[in-house]
Amino acid sequence: MIKIPLDDIDDDGSDRGDLGDLIKNIKSVGLIQPITVYQKSDTKKYVLLAGQRRYSAFVELNKKYPGEGWDKIPAIIVNQNNS
Repeated sequence: MIKIPLDDIDDDGSDRGDLGDLIKNIKSVGLIQPITVYQKSDTKKYVLLAGQRRYSAFVELNKKYPGEGWDKIPAIIVNQNNS
């Protein structure tokens, strides 16, 4: 598992609903389950496979608390052929 910069993750941008409780939980205890991504072969970007709400919560935390380490998210990288 590594930490990936939020800017390196391609997200579909769909509405994730209310993230308030998730944001509070992540802020107080950290991220318990990392997101899952695969790396695009032609770029250094990653495609989000699982953890869309967790990713969105990190984006919001990074906006609210810049410079506090919310700009990278723990992630598991899987082989694209296995996804």
